[in-house]
Amino acid sequence: MGKTLAICFLTVTALILAGVVAQMGPGHEAKAQAGRFADYVMVPAETSGGIDALCIIDTTTQRMLFFQYDNTAKELTPLRGSQADLKKDFERPVE
Repeated sequence: MGKTLAICFLTVTALILAGVVAQMGPGHEAKAQAGRFADYVMVPAETSGGIDALCIIDTTTQRMLFFQYDNTAKELTPLRGSQADLKKDFERPVE
C-alpha cells in the first residue's frame, strides 16, 4: 500500500511539474498588436511667415487644422483660413 501511494504521489508531482514547464516554454512572449491607429496626429510646423504652428490631422474625418501658440495669452489660437479637407486631396488622380 505504501509503495502504491508513493507512485501516485510522484505521478501527480510529475504532472504538475510538466504543466508548469509547458507554460514557461516558447510561444508566450509579448507580441505587438495591430489595430486602429490614433484618431489624431499632431505635427509641429513653421509657416512661411516664421510663425510656430501646430498641425493637427484628424485621421478619421481626414481634416487638417493649424494652430499658432500665442506667447502673451499662453494659448493655442486657430490660424485663419488654415483648415484643409484632405479627402479632396486623396481623391485626386496621381499625375
